[in-house]
Order: sequence, then structure tokens, then C-alpha cells
Amino acid sequence: MGCCCSDYRLVTSDNDKTFSVETEILTTDFGNKAYLAIIRGGAGGFQIVVDGKRCPLHKTSTFAKRSQCKYAVNAGPFTSYLNGGCIGDVIINGTHLVDDGGDFVAFGVTTKEEWFIGHIGRSSNRADELGMRDLVTGLGDWLLRDGLIIPQRGTASAPRTSIGITSEGSLVILQVDGCEHCVHQRGMTLYELAKFLVSPPIRAEHAINLDGGGSSTSVFDGKIINHPTCLDYIGIKCERPVASIVCIKEI
Repeated sequence: MGCCCSDYRLVTSDNDKTFSVETEILTTDFGNKAYLAIIRGGAGGFQIVVDGKRCPLHKTSTFAKRSQCKYAVNAGPFTSYLNGGCIGDVIINGTHLVDDGGDFVAFGVTTKEEWFIGHIGRSSNRADELGMRDLVTGLGDWLLRDGLIIPQRGTASAPRTSIGITSEGSLVILQVDGCEHCVHQRGMTLYELAKFLVSPPIRAEHAINLDGGGSSTSVFDGKIINHPTCLDYIGIKCERPVASIVCIKEI
């Protein structure tokens, strides 16, 4: 159930289900680890976390511990590795904190605990009309829309962070390790990521790409569970400060 419009989807969440976070470490065709979380009953505890309108940088794990997130990943792209600055639209608890516009797709939740995925609309009152509670802008276009793969083949490989929804209204977070400019730790293309998301065991219906590369980080119960590569050219484990995170709290 939900609204099917030309440039966005509004999907009824599974908030009638008991809250649970089901995690699994998968392996891609290229040997990279992929960290999957399927979160049921999570719309009520879904939050976007930033540190004010200027979106200064903090590590994903720092954000997650401060906000007491059960599960967290890095979220939207930002303008500067030094000063941060969120790109696109950011809505926190109903307040349009950042209104940068742009053409990238976004992901969020309404006050009715419906999932929103798609374009928020630069010149419309869509956020207000839909009662958007929390929202963050991703990086690029859709990965999956109505179960169909949107990206073309042949894009660059990199570590990836993505977020989506199953047909049952459960939240899906998939983060794939890699090293963006390393020879032997290639990560995934956007096409490969979309194909991975739509296939078993995930079977996502809709999904978008979040910030990736050296920013890609997964935190579960306050601990980093993946292998972030903040330097991009060297595959050593290091966590990059980011401007925003997706935070799932148990409420």
C-alpha cells in the first residue's frame, strides 16, 4: 500500500510489527563484504542526524553513540572534507534544516510513519503536504524503482551505502566495503549494487544510493562492523568524518 507518483513513492511501513534488526554479512561476486540490515517496525525510530544547519563533520560512530542508535550508517553527500555542508534537502523532526534543492533523490519518513523515496521537489510544498518528519538527500538517481534496476552498466566501482524498502514495508540498509581507488578492493558499480539489492535474500522494491567511497561506514550497537577506507587510495581501516547519518533507534 502507498502512493505511486511520477517521481516519488510513499510506502506504508511495517510499523505494526515488533521492532527488530536482522543483520547478515554477505559476500559479493568480487569477494567484498556487504553488510545487510533488514529492520522491521523501524519507522518510528528512524532519524536523520546532523549537527545543525551548517552540517559540520563527525564520524558516523560518534554520531551514532551520541544519538544512541541501534543501527547507523553514513547518509548524505557533503561539500567539503574540511567544513562539511550537507548537499540537497535535510529535514529533521519536521524542520527543513537544509533547503539546498538539487536533482538527487531523497529518503525519509512522514509523521504518519510512511516511507518516502524519490524527489522531494525544489519548487513545491511536497514536504509540508506529505508531513515529512525526517529526510536526507542521497547521491544520484534511483537504484531501484518498483523492483526495476535503474542505473546503467559501466559506472565506476566504489564502496557503497544504500537504503531502501521491501514490498512489505521493511527498511533495508546495505553497505558494501571496498577501496575507491585501490586496484584489488574495487567495491561495486551502481548497477551491481542495484542488482544485489533486488536479488535474494534482500528483494528490495525501492532503493537509493547514499554517500559512498571512503565515507561508507556501518555501526551496530555503537561498534563499527565494517572496514571503512577513509583514504580512498590505501585500503587501511579508517573512519571518515561525515555530515549526516541514518540512525535507527529502538523506541
